[in-house]
Amino acid sequence: MARVSAFAAANRKARQEAMRQKISDMNLLRQLGEILQAMESSEMTANDVARLKARADINLKLISKILPDEKYIEIEANVTSHEAALEALENVVGAGAEDTDDTEG
Repeated sequence: MARVSAFAAANRKARQEAMRQKISDMNLLRQLGEILQAMESSEMTANDVARLKARADINLKLISKILPDEKYIEIEANVTSHEAALEALENVVGAGAEDTDDTEG
């Protein structure tokens, strides 16, 4: 089971790295930066702003298609049986009871 999840994690990491490389190769982030710089210019008409906004939206959609948002949190847990948990609890409670017996005497 541990090998399968380690393999899945390695596979997921390799896919994400390939997707990041694809985004880098397409220069999408650089283009978004250029769009932001152009929008900061005060010499723009409403048509220019609309055109740049459309380009930015397309780039953001491409980025989200290539590298979608993480919508889950991976949880790693060490699951023990309920018998083992009960036994550990009984040991703790038993040790606490022995401590109180020593102080009463």
